[in-house]
Amino acid sequence: MANITQILSGEEFLQKLRDDQITAPILFTGMVKKTDDATDHILFTHAADCTNWIRIPVTSIENVEILDVVPSKEHTHPLVNLRIKKPQSTEGLLFLALAQQSRVPGMMPRHRIADPADAGACFDRYLRLCNKWFRKGAARDQCILRALDVCDPPF
Repeated sequence: MANITQILSGEEFLQKLRDDQITAPILFTGMVKKTDDATDHILFTHAADCTNWIRIPVTSIENVEILDVVPSKEHTHPLVNLRIKKPQSTEGLLFLALAQQSRVPGMMPRHRIADPADAGACFDRYLRLCNKWFRKGAARDQCILRALDVCDPPF
């Protein structure tokens, strides 16, 4: 399988680096849910408000890493890292390039939650994720700022 997180020794990493064998995974972080029909698809969204779901065939998915379960209105959804297989068509590669250019790796999407009453729980959940993903430093601080933007907590 390609695009799977690898743990390499220093020597293995250096060799892959010298051989230009290091490629970034096609990774999207967001919420998922099952479809209403019995197809081999899942629904995915970057948004924290459950309004814009994208239907993705499971045959296009390399793997899924479950990060947490996050609140959304009066229910929850799994928060995942979704690794997509590399597209084969020219159009697929074009849309992939556009999608990857428009995001910052590891950051939450720029959407506000729909119900202000959920803001505190949303922020608490994302703060835990920021602390888990980024132990300290500028990346953690940016993650927390994005969580404030996403959740818009009442404080």
